[in-house]
Amino acid sequence: MSNKEIFTKKIKAGSRTYFFDIQESKSGDLYLRISESQRQNAKFEHRRVMVFEENVDNFVEMLNYAFRKFKSFQSKKTKAN
Repeated sequence: MSNKEIFTKKIKAGSRTYFFDIQESKSGDLYLRISESQRQNAKFEHRRVMVFEENVDNFVEMLNYAFRKFKSFQSKKTKAN
């Protein structure tokens, strides 16, 4: 499957690197690919999540919801300490 890369951005976080790529498939469908690369001894492990165009709105909505929950748990934890 030959894909056209539209956008890419990476974030380094310690031993992990995250990649956010928007690609277009041969059939013209857009999708978001989120990848994680992590060094394990002498090699790299890779994990990917692909979100297709028709699911992006629901994915972003749930991701935002999860981040809000995460932050609320963080603030509760900070107040408890």
